[in-house]
Parts: sequence; structure tokens; C-alpha cells
Amino acid sequence: MPKHNKPNRAERLASRKERALLNMAKAEELSRDLGVPADEIEVVSGQIPGHRKISELLTELVHPMVRDDFDIEQFKTLLSLGCIAWNLTLFQPEQRQPQTEQLLAMVPLEDREQMREALTSLMARKDALFSSDLRMILDFEVTDRKYDWYVTAVSTLNSDIAADVQPDLMHSLVSRAGEAAKRSRL
Repeated sequence: MPKHNKPNRAERLASRKERALLNMAKAEELSRDLGVPADEIEVVSGQIPGHRKISELLTELVHPMVRDDFDIEQFKTLLSLGCIAWNLTLFQPEQRQPQTEQLLAMVPLEDREQMREALTSLMARKDALFSSDLRMILDFEVTDRKYDWYVTAVSTLNSDIAADVQPDLMHSLVSRAGEAAKRSRL
């Protein structure tokens, strides 16, 4: 078995610069998508002290609904639904149902009941497992690593900006989930 050498100082610096450039690009992308000035967005790579990674929580949230025969597109669709459900739980309880109905109105009629059931189940699971986590999930990506899928996600540090970006973000997530659902049935 070959030994893996530790990266030298130049490699570590190059890796840090690459991460910084990726974080800047992600902040600019989110700025465009959400209409929030880029200087108000801070992209933090890795784990925030005192919090589990949001990608881990999102993956844990949808885990019971993942089937062995899922392809990556079906998994992405499920993660989109997980993001929608997660973010819906950030609304006050009396606002959740109207928000859910508003989102479901954007879904083709033949898919609404299935999506309603999935969202209801995922919201209940989020409330049961992560009720104290008030971060809003802004985006996620899935990388196919041959042997598994690697999920990365972006969230707010807290729910303070959630009210400002929630409607546009939820519309974007619903559109994304709807398009993915058209390509691959869950």
C-alpha cells in the first residue's frame, strides 16, 4: 500500500487559496440568486463551532426516504425536498400551512399529494430531530465520488436573514425540486 505524504507548505497554501476563491464565487452566486449584497454573505467552509455541519443534518433528515435504487438525480430531488421542509419549519407554526400550500400550488397537480406527504413527513422529522437548529439552508451540491455521494450545503449562520430571503429562496428550491422530479420519479 503506498504511503500518502503530508502536503507541503506550498500545497497547503494553494489549497487555502483555492478554498477562498471557491467561497468568494459561492458568495457571488448566492448574492445574485438571493438579491443580497455579496459583502453581507459570509461563506464558512467546514464546521461552525457548536454546530454540526448542515450537510450532515440534511442528509440525516432525508435518510429514511432514500432507497437503494436511487440514482443521483433522485437523491438531489429528495435533498431539495429536505431543504424546503427544513426551511418551512423556520416559519411560525400558524404560517407553515399557508406557506406549504403556496409552494404546492407551483407543483404539477399530479405530483402535489406525493410532495405534500413527503414535506409533511420531513417537517415532522426536522422538528423531532433538529428543532433547535434555526439555520436556513440556502443551497446544496452533490458530488459523485464513485463509491458514494458527497453532500455539501450552505446555510445562514442563524435565522436572522431568513425572513428577508425566504420567499425567493423557497421559490427557487421548489422550482429546482420540480425540475428534478420531472427528470426522475421518486
